Amino acid sequence: MTDDRLLDIETTIAYQDDLLNALNRTVADQAMRIDMLEKQLKHASEQLQQIAELLVSMDIVDEKPPHY
Repeated sequence: MTDDRLLDIETTIAYQDDLLNALNRTVADQAMRIDMLEKQLKHASEQLQQIAELLVSMDIVDEKPPHY
């Protein structure tokens, strides 16, 4: 194998290593973002459930507006 060929292979491996590290950071960042969004969704869902329960307890759900 010639020195130029070996240098090309080493250069390619170095670029691939950098790309792999960048992709790993991206995946880790996205995983953290997904976790945060899941927590926010759970919180919003719980709030919506509480509001729905409150409306049911107040008998507002099926009540007709006063102008009917």
